Amino acid sequence: MEYLSAFYWDTGDVCANVLLLTDVHKLSLFFSLEADIKRLKADLQASRNSEAELRAQIANKTNEDRIQKATLAQVQQDNDNLQNKSVLVNYCCG
Repeated sequence: MEYLSAFYWDTGDVCANVLLLTDVHKLSLFFSLEADIKRLKADLQASRNSEAELRAQIANKTNEDRIQKATLAQVQQDNDNLQNKSVLVNYCCG
């Protein structure tokens, strides 16, 4: 658009109209970009919030998994002890 303003420089009103349209276009583009920036900032904040929530869920599930593994190990140990007792009782009294 800038080249048009130079081309119509000697025509007075046409030149002013071209410059005005160029300025209006620039202003419109500016407001559009400003709106895009606000939308993108909001999207980024929402993504950060989602990421933080997901990280908290992962930490929670990891902790639950660790507790369940420890519980399972204890149950397996208890089972082994009971089986050993059962073998001894059957051997001695069987």
